[in-house]
Amino acid sequence: MRTYNLSKIMLKAWKVYRQNKEKGINFAESLHRAWLSSKAEEINAKRIEEFADSLIIKGKVLKQS
Repeated sequence: MRTYNLSKIMLKAWKVYRQNKEKGINFAESLHRAWLSSKAEEINAKRIEEFADSLIIKGKVLKQS
């Protein structure tokens, strides 16, 4: 089972809440978004690594246009 940094999640929730409270987003929604972000970090890191690997062909890096 994966462990999460709860302090980081709570700090992110407060940051999201403070930035969006004028838009009507409550703290519960901010906390939900922080959890989703935390859960997606591992998946995003894996996708970025796979994408970087796909750019490398026979030891040469392709140039992006």
